[in-house]
Amino acid sequence: MSSETRATDFAEMKYRAVVERFVPVMYRVRLIVAPALACFLWLLWVYHEEWWRILYLAFLILLVSVVFFAEWLAARRAAPSARRLSLNFQLIAFVQMSVVYLTGGGASPLVAIAVPPLLVAALIFDEPADRVPVQLIYGAAWALILLNDQLQLFPATHLAIFPASRSIVADPVFFWTRAAVITAISTALSLAMRVAAGMSAEVVDDLRQTRRDLVAQQIERLHELEGYASRIAHELKNPLSSIKGLNQLLARRVAADNETDRERFRVLGTEIERIEGIVGAFATFSRPLHDLKLVQLRLFDLLWDCLRLYEVTLDDQKITPLPLRVDRDLEVQGDPSKLKQVVINLLQNAVDAMPDGGSLSLIARALEGDEVEIVVADSGAGISADALEQLFHPYFTTKERGTGLGLTIARGIVRQHGGELTIESKAGEGTLARLRLPLRPPVDRLDLNQTPT
Repeated sequence: MSSETRATDFAEMKYRAVVERFVPVMYRVRLIVAPALACFLWLLWVYHEEWWRILYLAFLILLVSVVFFAEWLAARRAAPSARRLSLNFQLIAFVQMSVVYLTGGGASPLVAIAVPPLLVAALIFDEPADRVPVQLIYGAAWALILLNDQLQLFPATHLAIFPASRSIVADPVFFWTRAAVITAISTALSLAMRVAAGMSAEVVDDLRQTRRDLVAQQIERLHELEGYASRIAHELKNPLSSIKGLNQLLARRVAADNETDRERFRVLGTEIERIEGIVGAFATFSRPLHDLKLVQLRLFDLLWDCLRLYEVTLDDQKITPLPLRVDRDLEVQGDPSKLKQVVINLLQNAVDAMPDGGSLSLIARALEGDEVEIVVADSGAGISADALEQLFHPYFTTKERGTGLGLTIARGIVRQHGGELTIESKAGEGTLARLRLPLRPPVDRLDLNQTPT
């Protein structure tokens, strides 16, 4: 893997982690910013500070309240982009350095509040276009504050509530030594964060390469087992066919006049058929998924064809199918036969869960991010929490005569399309199956014989 590809993969992975973990924390912390500034405004009022300070702080409170509320609304609709997150940090830098200016400038006891966001920005923003503006705002504001303390370019920033700031500024040697130490520490920590980010990329790349090697070994072993399993299943089918035929012949000749014998042969035939089903499912599961034969298909047509197959069954079991809720123009690129196999499996599971009747709904809708979702919901007995955890494990089944491979194969097909199949259920509350698909399967998913990365 090239260094450029490695850096891109690590940056994407890191940004996903930032969005999932850091951003929610940042929005919660913001809830205390406006109240904290309001308390500071009250202190300025109590100590009769200059009006310009009070107005400036009131402006900051209004600014952060409006912007933070707008960002909170935007975050509810979609995760923030790296560019928008950088703008957030630029606003934070402006507000923090303004507070430093208002509380004593270079001698302010609140100088340290600028360090954590500066370090976080150095760590999470890999693109200079996102990171450098934040650093420039902090650096330029800090330089301007220090010059103002010595040259008085703007109104004096010393406050009555922080009297020590005057004595710090009055001693130039101590003042500039303190400023240099703060600048050096902040710069060194920012550089350390950048170095740590680079080292993390190397470590993650090594771990991912190790994982790829292990997965490749497992896939090779699985391919060997698939070959053995396929041959075993094939060898079992011929004897089973012979046993089934012989059982039917004996049932007609030997047990023609004996009700007890006929019942025994009938049970034997049923069990042979069940073994045939297990062997057939085993053979299907042991074969690798073939390449997809993609076509542009309308989901309404696909789902309607699947639902029509169960018209008689639904009527016999007194199951009420709710109206098919699908946009007639909703299309997806996929393999019709494989997707049909998945939907039929989900419908069959729903029907089996309602032997005494109930309601069945089939829904398809478009989602954000070029995805569609197919939902199959039933009002059956539901699935226990313990069974739900094992639902996709091969050969696990809650049915008396199930093979335990239907959902495993179905999820493999869905993942080959670049989607995901999930089951939501509680005992006694019915079951909901969600099938999410991209409008077009990713190229690297078309052949599942490739080594995952």
